[in-house]
Amino acid sequence: TLRTILLYLGISDAKMQEGSIRADVNVSVRPVGAKEYGVRVETKNVSSFSGVYNAIVYEANRQIEELEAGREVYQETRRWDDAAGKNVLMRSKEDAQDYRYFPDPDLLTFVVSDEKIAEIKASIPELPVAKTMRYMSEYKLSRADSELLALNKNTAAFFEAVIATGKCEPKSVSNWILGDIYKVLNERKCEITDLALTPANLAEMISLIEKKTISNAAGKTVLEVILDADKDPNEIVKEKGLAQVSD
Repeated sequence: TLRTILLYLGISDAKMQEGSIRADVNVSVRPVGAKEYGVRVETKNVSSFSGVYNAIVYEANRQIEELEAGREVYQETRRWDDAAGKNVLMRSKEDAQDYRYFPDPDLLTFVVSDEKIAEIKASIPELPVAKTMRYMSEYKLSRADSELLALNKNTAAFFEAVIATGKCEPKSVSNWILGDIYKVLNERKCEITDLALTPANLAEMISLIEKKTISNAAGKTVLEVILDADKDPNEIVKEKGLAQVSD
């Protein structure tokens, strides 16, 4: 959710493995019933969201093992090794003062006006969670399908552009995007905007299926062409003799 919001706002490419999002993990434990937490240990070099989870679990278990063995947990900084699934000691911290937190005298107070805050709020687009809920209520899609469509900003925009043509049912559009088109995107490791496919052509292809002009199987043949060529689906149907007699 965090990554998708950053992408929707256009403020990061959200590639955590390249350092676009960074996280330090701080863990301390306490026996059940105790009021105070124990010594805090910081883990650095965490480069994925799954890494954050794994680093927390590993460090909590490590501290518990130390305490149950009667040993002491020291305040220190450790480095996360994702491949090994464990952390290793980087440096110890004798006390909190070693973290050396202090105000920077060169950084002045920066006041953001209420007007500026209101302006920024007004510029925020519809975010993924709100979009998911709208797809469920407006288009009667399942939560799973709605979340998948809203997950990617480009895919969501493409889906809505197809719907805006008024030529086909939202559920049909969702099925094609999350089925055959997603399969191609995964194979090619690209975005929907990298294809020659246009919302107008996809809408026309789906409408031909819904009107029973072509079969679902014939639709797959048409899709193969329009993925890489901006060509009218009606022309493809005519050229390849895909029209079916359904009376």
